[in-house]
Amino acid sequence: MERPTKQLAAGACAGMASVVACHPMDTIRTRLQTSKQFQGSALRCLRSTVTKEGVGGLYKGAFAPFVAQGLYKGVIFGERRTFGTSAPILITIRMRALARGQ
Repeated sequence: MERPTKQLAAGACAGMASVVACHPMDTIRTRLQTSKQFQGSALRCLRSTVTKEGVGGLYKGAFAPFVAQGLYKGVIFGERRTFGTSAPILITIRMRALARGQ
């Protein structure tokens, strides 16, 4: 059986890339929902955030999801290559059982 190193790396890159692409939208959404300072449109919130905090303000709190998604997608890609297409379903079932304490 082939080692899933390439798939692990590809999955990790995919997970991290998704955070880089999506986290700014999550930041804007969260600020619109929770802060009275950012009332109005998403574009106004984006402009205000970048003006006051720079582009880095859009990535506040991104480290944990960056690492977590890299690990999660790496495992999913690697398992799919090793065990076939049913692996994500098996992992999900096992994670649910662990969450319930079983």
